[in-house]
Amino acid sequence: MLTNKDTVPRVYYGDMYQDDGQYMEKQSIYYDAIVSLMNTRKSYVSGGQTMSVDKNGLLKSVRFGKDAMTASDLGADETRTEGVGV
Repeated sequence: MLTNKDTVPRVYYGDMYQDDGQYMEKQSIYYDAIVSLMNTRKSYVSGGQTMSVDKNGLLKSVRFGKDAMTASDLGADETRTEGVGV
């Protein structure tokens, strides 16, 4: 996932572009979603993280924002406008 803490996000060519034409000629059906996730990560993702799977098998991931390493941390002024949940 592009928002995971302590990881280097990797996006492969085939995730963003189709490989049946000229280089970067045709965007994949995932292009817009991947670009959106990358921009969100750049702008809002920082701080600690929790991940869990609910009773329906849905993976939930929350990043708390700047200077907040746990859900109960108050963080800084920026913390209230940062963070991301997916």
